Amino acid sequence: MENVWTNFKTDEETFKLIMKYEEDFVKTIVQKKFGINYDNKDEVKLTKKENEIFALASLLIEIDVLCIKNLKNKHINVDSFFKKEEGLMQRKICTAYDLKIDKLENIIIRLPEEQRKVFIYSYGINRRKMNFKDIEKLFEVSTDDIYKSLLLTIRRLKSEVNIMKSVKKVTNKIPSMLMLDLEKRGYPRSKLIEALNLYDDKTKYTLQKYYGFNYSSAKSPLIPVAEGDEEVINSVLIGDNNIDFQIKKLQEKKLQAIEKIKRNNRLKKEKTFNLIKFYKNKGYSALEFLNAYRSLSERQCALIKKKYDNEFNEIKDAKLSYKEKTMIFDLTRSERSGIGKILAETTNKTMPKIIKTVEQPQEVEKEISENKNEEVIQPIKVKKTPAKLKDITLPQKSNTFDSVEKKDVNSSTSKDLTENKPNNEKGIKNFDTFNEYCKSLGFDDEDLENMYNELSAKEKERFNKCIIVTEDAEKKHTFTFTKRITQNHDQLNYQYYTQSVIIRLYRGRLRNNKSVDNIEVSKNVKNHLRTNSIRDNNTPKIENYIHLNGYYKALGFDDEDMENLYLSLNENPTRHDRFYRLFSIIEDEKHMFIFTKPAADLCQKDHDYLTKDIPISLCKCRIKKGKGVDNIKLPPSIKKAGERVKTTPTISIKKYKTLNGFIKAIGFDGEDLEEVYKNLTKREKDIFSETINVSETEDKKHIFTFVRRIDTNDKRNYKYYNKTILVKLYRCRVKNNKSIENLNLTENIKRYIDFHSPKTSRMEIINDYKTLNDYYKSLGFDDEDMEDLYLSLASIPFRHDYFYKTTNIVEEAENKHIFTFKKSIANLNKKDFHYLMQDIPESICIHRIRSGKGVDGLKLNNTITNFVKKEIEKENSKSNKGKLDYCKTLNDYYKKYGITDEELTNAYKSANQGKKYFEEFTTITKVNEEKYIFEIKSTLKYRHDLPAYAYFTSNLLIYLKHKTKQTKQETQNNLVIAEGPSFDNIKEYIHEYLSEIKSSHIITKDLILNLNLPKRYEYFLLNEFVINKDGSMSLDEEAKHFNMDSMELCKILVDAIKLVKENIISKMNHFTDTAALAEKKENKKTLS
Repeated sequence: MENVWTNFKTDEETFKLIMKYEEDFVKTIVQKKFGINYDNKDEVKLTKKENEIFALASLLIEIDVLCIKNLKNKHINVDSFFKKEEGLMQRKICTAYDLKIDKLENIIIRLPEEQRKVFIYSYGINRRKMNFKDIEKLFEVSTDDIYKSLLLTIRRLKSEVNIMKSVKKVTNKIPSMLMLDLEKRGYPRSKLIEALNLYDDKTKYTLQKYYGFNYSSAKSPLIPVAEGDEEVINSVLIGDNNIDFQIKKLQEKKLQAIEKIKRNNRLKKEKTFNLIKFYKNKGYSALEFLNAYRSLSERQCALIKKKYDNEFNEIKDAKLSYKEKTMIFDLTRSERSGIGKILAETTNKTMPKIIKTVEQPQEVEKEISENKNEEVIQPIKVKKTPAKLKDITLPQKSNTFDSVEKKDVNSSTSKDLTENKPNNEKGIKNFDTFNEYCKSLGFDDEDLENMYNELSAKEKERFNKCIIVTEDAEKKHTFTFTKRITQNHDQLNYQYYTQSVIIRLYRGRLRNNKSVDNIEVSKNVKNHLRTNSIRDNNTPKIENYIHLNGYYKALGFDDEDMENLYLSLNENPTRHDRFYRLFSIIEDEKHMFIFTKPAADLCQKDHDYLTKDIPISLCKCRIKKGKGVDNIKLPPSIKKAGERVKTTPTISIKKYKTLNGFIKAIGFDGEDLEEVYKNLTKREKDIFSETINVSETEDKKHIFTFVRRIDTNDKRNYKYYNKTILVKLYRCRVKNNKSIENLNLTENIKRYIDFHSPKTSRMEIINDYKTLNDYYKSLGFDDEDMEDLYLSLASIPFRHDYFYKTTNIVEEAENKHIFTFKKSIANLNKKDFHYLMQDIPESICIHRIRSGKGVDGLKLNNTITNFVKKEIEKENSKSNKGKLDYCKTLNDYYKKYGITDEELTNAYKSANQGKKYFEEFTTITKVNEEKYIFEIKSTLKYRHDLPAYAYFTSNLLIYLKHKTKQTKQETQNNLVIAEGPSFDNIKEYIHEYLSEIKSSHIITKDLILNLNLPKRYEYFLLNEFVINKDGSMSLDEEAKHFNMDSMELCKILVDAIKLVKENIISKMNHFTDTAALAEKKENKKTLS
């Protein structure tokens, strides 16, 4: 009977040494199998699970045997090696298989995640070793799962090592069939091709060189393997970035895409804020809202579309700047500007301001069709104030945003829908069934039945998207709409049912020889029918043919055309792959393209490709060879596309093997290319090295050979060689005073060169001047403008630092300063040029416009003149006259909001912290004791004095509005005191007040946390101003979320905001008191 150690191919001494240091489960399973003394006397048959454990133990012992053998060969002490437990498994594998640690780590990284984690924690690789019980708790797996995972891991490690060793032995050898070699790993061919296409261009090019476009061909033994190609192919097989890693990356990408789709679907299902419903609740109809929206300018409508979709639902994940958010809020929800203001003005003209209590219908289209004169107006119902609400003191509503530019409400764009569309009675939205709509256009039931029966399964699925089909006893169909089809809200379905289906019905009547004189169709449909006429019933259809040759011969193409098509497959990879997918190509004197499946089952893309794209390319080929396309039976649009080759002959880069040949064909010479190549940057030379091999001749001239063909699929390189290099060559010729008349350049490049012409560059003009004053005078600015520029340095820190850094400012007279450059103008960078030639002239122009000088005689480039035009429009527009930047006094600014001079004067007298802003940024003139005039200084700007700007436009404005509202309320209290406002009005008022505070960004997360408020108030404020910052939840929804009454929530929020204000005021007072005490102490010290 053989000893146990002979089974493991070792001696007794080595085996017992292994058992001494090996894991406990290894000893247990070996003793169970071969007996306690390893003598085979008590050998036991193992269960299925125990056999798996024994297989794992055998692999571990095998590693130990190889490890000890290599240690003895290297004369290393075995006991000391095994006694050191830290990283023992890692060292054993590396010693056993002669591996470096980094290669072992690369193999471990490529393991599946679950197997990798169990292996690392079990043997303490680069971390603390854990026992199996801890691993069970950590990963929630059983002991059997751990054994299975370790067995699979060690088997994979062993196979990876064997592959690496076999590759080392083979020199200059690669697999003869790459795809068969990779399919042995268990992946389908489609996934392998997809993963191989993820590699870079160099790797793909190398693989395709030996194994074909789809990597499925056998390597020819006659083709020698080039230097470096072996490494590239082996890196795909067993390298760090091997095929397993690429497939894993591919799977991760697909999972991410699926998760993104799921997330988008979840967002769609969530309830969103609807703008039409918002104005319905305010008492306006949908028709009034749509007319108000249409009266806005195109720019304003485009801005609203960024936040709302076609049905005016709010887009939650819209990426908007703070400025855009404020402008959209003013346009959509404010009563002082935008839609709110237009609705208020239009309703005031026709009827008094009355709140409607009648619920409006849900669908917009029903409201549009209602008669305005029959609209029922209910009287106002005033409810008594509940006892709980008497304690709530309401803060006042304010509007902190500037008004947005809008068009006149009475313009032509604000007409009713019926005025814009004279044929509104025959609009599809006015019909409940598609049958009625078709009859209104002149079609009959027979036309509709024939068209529906001819539809394929996919087309019927599309047709039934918005239609329910019912069949009566006579087997006639009724097509009922499931929703209203409107052009504004559902454009895709509108085009399908009013154009695509109507065209089919029209053509059906032509086929059945019916009259089409009384058919009323739109202009778009008539134009389509005119350009794509089917009156010639002899036009062949691809569905009637078994092979492509027969179809194209019926169109008028000959055998030579078909052979040219076959030859083009090798030049066009996409066409090659598509044809071999759709056809089986048989060679018998000539090539036959036989459909692999019936032509009727082709998808729309393949159908269009074979009936439009390929015929166009065949037509172009015929025209080049002088055959002509007169006898070809094709629609006019396809023939025209094929004939375009006559008028647009272009030089294609993909036909040339060298860049030298390509540029010579255009008209450049070798000297131009040599000079451009010398002046290339490092980055551009890297692009060259990717696609070009540069070789030098005996004359020290360069030949630039393309590594691969440059076509439109490689967009970056195609654009670089077809545009960037040609522009550089053109400018090189201009610089060297060479002729540019005979250059064969495209219109796009000529247009680009004209627009960016170096002859008209501003850099050459500024180089002619020694001082900035002389340069600006040449543009048309005067000494007063230069002095205003000098004065602006004190108020704009960035400009001050820049000018003193780059120029020497010399004072010649009292009111004259000269700006001389510290260094040569030629040494300035692009940012400096842009700043001096664009930014500064723009700011001087703005100052001239506001001071009334104008900009008529100035010599400015297009960008500055366009900017100046916009500034003049802003200056003249009504919306900007109310902005603080455009007001001369604070009194004018606050009059817009209904605040008198006396109220402003009282606010100034009672101000504490704000008084310093009044004194610093305004010139105060006293008219009498009750009236002051506050003239704004030119230094007050939004960008540079944000605290002061915010104080005047937000804090003080809210305070003054609060005061004016209080006085108005006191006068009106006698009328309303008995009954008071309803809770709905109060709730709406609080909602608007909260939205205004949110938009002004006064209460922030940091402020709430730093004030140390009671936890109850802190919790509700954080929810309102941080979580519900965008206002997606209404007060009722929030109250439902907190499981409380809406009235109680309103009271808590109002009390919390009051407490925030009180805390801020107390902290500001404390700060002023401490500052005053510190000043007193310093004064005492100086006196002593």
